[in-house]
Amino acid sequence: MAINQINNIGTVSVRQAVRRAGGDPDKVKLIEIHFPEIAAALAQHRVDAAWVVEPFLTVARAQGATVLDWNLGATAPNVMVAAYFTTTDYARDHPDVIKRFTAAIDKSLAYAADHPDEARAILPTYTKIDKATADKLNLPLWTPKVNRESTKVLAQLMITDRLVTAMPDVDALLP
Repeated sequence: MAINQINNIGTVSVRQAVRRAGGDPDKVKLIEIHFPEIAAALAQHRVDAAWVVEPFLTVARAQGATVLDWNLGATAPNVMVAAYFTTTDYARDHPDVIKRFTAAIDKSLAYAADHPDEARAILPTYTKIDKATADKLNLPLWTPKVNRESTKVLAQLMITDRLVTAMPDVDALLP
């Protein structure tokens, strides 16, 4: 099975999907293939399955790939896959920057969530995604809310899948 990077969120969510389906994740061989190359790897039968995200999911589906599972969404409700971090020192020394940055990010997320057509339309202006593909993308859940519970699920899966040996202190990492 192709995955963009071994030992990341894809690894733990794919392994969890295999467990949920009654399989043994240790019997699934994961190999690294960059997202842009995954559709070709599937089409050429170099891999049997792949974990892929947008816009590469839409490309793969257009080439005949079939979705087997929505591993991220099924791992935890509204799973949080990304966040911005800074150091404690920077946050302490630049509170106004942190406040303004957070406000700007929150405003942009809320706007994108409320205006999906505009979000799609702007994609081709700063990415290599063409309009036809942008129009078909599965858009993410844009929210300014930090999802602690999903982060705790991912942290537990990191233990289960032996990516780390001790439970990360999620409460210390998140606001």
